[in-house]
Amino acid sequence: MACLLLNLSCYLEERTYFNLIYNMTFYGLNPSQIDHRWLGKNRGLEANIFDGFDFDDPFFWSKLKISLQVAKSQNPSMLNMHFPTDHASYVNNYCMQKNLYRFLDVAEQFGVRHVVLHANYFCSINEIVSVNFDEVRREFLVLFEKIDSYLVGSGITVDVENLPIIGNQSIDYDSVFVSPEDFSDLINANFSHVKMMWDVGHGLITQTTIDGMMNIQHISSNPKKTIWAQLQGLPIDYYHFCSFKGLAFPFSSNICEEGVCPQIGDPSQQQISKILGNIFSNCSVDTGMTLEIQENDYTHRDNIFQTLKWIEEREQAWLKAYGG
Repeated sequence: MACLLLNLSCYLEERTYFNLIYNMTFYGLNPSQIDHRWLGKNRGLEANIFDGFDFDDPFFWSKLKISLQVAKSQNPSMLNMHFPTDHASYVNNYCMQKNLYRFLDVAEQFGVRHVVLHANYFCSINEIVSVNFDEVRREFLVLFEKIDSYLVGSGITVDVENLPIIGNQSIDYDSVFVSPEDFSDLINANFSHVKMMWDVGHGLITQTTIDGMMNIQHISSNPKKTIWAQLQGLPIDYYHFCSFKGLAFPFSSNICEEGVCPQIGDPSQQQISKILGNIFSNCSVDTGMTLEIQENDYTHRDNIFQTLKWIEEREQAWLKAYGG
């Protein structure tokens, strides 16, 4: 009996420490996409703005604030925001940087925990061969240092997300932050408010693409060491999660479909379960993981609930094994 109680005690202790908050995305200007069945303990929200052209709307900021107020009124366990990706290059664009800083101001106003940021440094197939990405990353680091100083005293973390090795339609690259090694300088800078995040789906796409194109040049990865091996021990602040179908390859018409449930995606369920086990092992109290899952109707979700059930089954199995 004493041994049983000890094992139970260890289990409960680990269960308290291991506390993923699962987040649902919604279009940040349309709060009707918040499915109220989702909300509860350890359930959060991520407001996503997709296109930088949205900033041209004179009512954009008021619409965004109204939407965030609706989201906040639902008492999510975590509220996050995602800066636009398309038409939103900011590293050398003063006007877009102003939008980014204002985005952060609004985030602080509404108690947002994480602001997700892509590099938004798009290159065509022909352009990428002449880009020195080490140099480009140094430019980003200079800006991130300024953002880190700007956010002193706030509760916000800007989380820089890894991208797939090539765009979904095989016509462009956003290759500044693709593999774990691309985050080395960011990690070494040890910023308080700018951190590394990891998108599981993007990592799966990149590794699968590399496995199928070992002779491709100008990729930011070491094919001798898998992405998952490189991730071990890195201080990841936040996660995105999905699977995918199909791969986009240069000079092809192939399409990569993201946001797929893990039960039906191309990567094996065993592979994704192993990745989740690594996340469970490394995450801390209140680590966030947003489920970026496609739906037929974003005002009444089905696929995200199936995905959550699938993840929680593996979470419970991991906890049972880890707790003895």
